Amino acid sequence: MVTKMEKNDHTPENERSLSPRKKTSFSEDVFKLASGTVISQGLIILSAPVLTRIYNPDAFGLFALFASITAIISIVSCLRYDFAVLLPESDEMAINLMVLGLCINTGLCIIAIPVLWFFGESIAVLLHIPEFVQFLWFVPLTVFFSGSYLALNYWNVRTKYFDRITVSRIANSTSAVMAQIAIGIAGFTNSGGLIVGSFLGSFTSFIVLGFDTWKNFRVFLRKNIRKDRMMAGLKRYYKFPVIDTWSTLLNSLSWQLPIFLLAWFFSITIVGFFSIGFRILQVPMNFIGTSISQVFNQRASEMKQQDTISSLIGSIFEILLKLSFFPLILLMVTGSDLFSVVFGEIWTEAGVYAQILAIWGILWFISSPMHDLFLVMENQVFTLKFNTVNFSTRFIALVIGGLLGNARIAVFLFAFFGTIVYGYVCWAILIQSKTDLTHIRKVIVETLVRTFPAVLLVIVLKLLNPGSIIIVLATGALVILYMVFLVKRDTRVRLVILNFISRKNPAVFPPQ
Repeated sequence: MVTKMEKNDHTPENERSLSPRKKTSFSEDVFKLASGTVISQGLIILSAPVLTRIYNPDAFGLFALFASITAIISIVSCLRYDFAVLLPESDEMAINLMVLGLCINTGLCIIAIPVLWFFGESIAVLLHIPEFVQFLWFVPLTVFFSGSYLALNYWNVRTKYFDRITVSRIANSTSAVMAQIAIGIAGFTNSGGLIVGSFLGSFTSFIVLGFDTWKNFRVFLRKNIRKDRMMAGLKRYYKFPVIDTWSTLLNSLSWQLPIFLLAWFFSITIVGFFSIGFRILQVPMNFIGTSISQVFNQRASEMKQQDTISSLIGSIFEILLKLSFFPLILLMVTGSDLFSVVFGEIWTEAGVYAQILAIWGILWFISSPMHDLFLVMENQVFTLKFNTVNFSTRFIALVIGGLLGNARIAVFLFAFFGTIVYGYVCWAILIQSKTDLTHIRKVIVETLVRTFPAVLLVIVLKLLNPGSIIIVLATGALVILYMVFLVKRDTRVRLVILNFISRKNPAVFPPQ
């Protein structure tokens, strides 16, 4: 929809819109983001066995608390006008929304300074972690850079400069990992090393993406940024701060809820175990899911008017299911062995948490890249209802586990309710997009049949108890064989991977 302001605007067309970029396929765009994600997440994965031997679970627990606080605030610090950048028809309105988001983020971070000055110690005591007070000043700084990065990120997603986002992601992980390792080797092995490294990562990614954005769009910015246009965008997309901000805040809180409640009921050590287990479970999502999500948001905005989203949703659902189900089911069987071998014996409990979360992780991995379909359709009410239910069920699950005094029960109930909620979201996405459910059921059955023999083999191997190293090596070999089989026998997956490699195929995704 075009606002009245946009209709009556007499700005010359060459100042309202950017020159169109070369048209690329969905797969090409995902490849650009996924290649950077693979590198950045690869650095994080490779560094994890090193970091877990430098820093103890307590350090990771306190760092997880810091990361949770900054994540909750950062995701709403632009009042969701960052996401709204994707929606206007004119680039002029979009870039005013980007600047509006940057201004709001800056203002909120400035307001946070006196709050921390007067209430910092009370906040740390409320969290049951008094030593956290010395790191609170990093919170508004990290939120400023992370929130600003989000606004710049969505502008670059809109204009399809995915290569810039790729570079900024690599810069983030490289600087963070190098700093964390260097600080730890220097002898500062408390949580401060992890927190400072993470802050440097946020700062670096903002500088890299911000510099590239300014270099390429400064003329367009100077010609089109006006107060009245920002006010028009503020009013046109009022649902984002009024509804979606609260919805997103609930969603972010529900993600970070385990960190706070596990710290409240148990200890920072338990938080450390959970954070590492959950972090490894996120690897598949971070490798490809996030990249698909960002490109999907941009393409879905274009396809909404063409009623062609169903084939895209069906294809993405199928590919994500086939890529995630087999390895995560095997993780459910061998998680404790994997963590004890890769990260050290002290992290075995983290592997147990990963095992408990595996089934839920599959449904989350499938639904998350497409969850913003409801925002693209401007159905913020559904998203708000979902996030309310998601938050409430997670809170109930973790409190029950906490009152029972058993962290594993808390994590199990978290996963149980999450499986139900995200299962419903998957179904709602398919219904909203009018995807062929018969085809989806067929894909699910085929995936189950392919997975069962490998699961049975691993279970038999564990019963024979040849040792954790043998179990991990055997499981890894099965995953590799499955991926090779998938590429050779599954046309849909093979075409997508070839699209990633060649970057020449104009198809969005192979049709169903």
